[in-house]
Amino acid sequence: MTDVLKEPGILQLLYRDFIRSKKTFIQELENAIEAKDFNTAHIMTHTLKGGSGIIGEHKLSELAKQVELNFKSMQVCRESIDKMNLELEHVLAKIKPDIADTFDTGPEITGEKALDILDKVFALLSRRDTNVRFMIADIKRIPKSDNLVYLIEDYDFAAALKALEMLRIHISDF
Repeated sequence: MTDVLKEPGILQLLYRDFIRSKKTFIQELENAIEAKDFNTAHIMTHTLKGGSGIIGEHKLSELAKQVELNFKSMQVCRESIDKMNLELEHVLAKIKPDIADTFDTGPEITGEKALDILDKVFALLSRRDTNVRFMIADIKRIPKSDNLVYLIEDYDFAAALKALEMLRIHISDF
């Protein structure tokens, strides 16, 4: 594991992203296979290969690589797909406890302090700077910020900017 992954919270952020992006993976892959959309299936397994490698799940990465190569040559190997899906379910079950309450950080932040945090978040979102994700712990302490957090975690920065403005209005009303 690289040194950057040893930084507090980084691995948990990666786990959270991995879980969010892969929770519907098996069904979406089955849909692509059924539609004989090998390009989509190839891209999905390629992404799984890389993501699982980043979080240190090398067995899953290798299984995804095998399936990816099959899809690249427009072949379906059910046995390989089933092994990969089983390993994915195992990895998701294993890492889920590692992110539970990781970012639950303390008392609510309101008023001017909340607005100061939102100003910093606004600057990062405006630049589409992914470092905004490191502010999630502070954002979560602001009441009614769940939607903003969700959009940031989903990298939907345009929608997050709109949610941030709505949250600012809510904070200013109190």
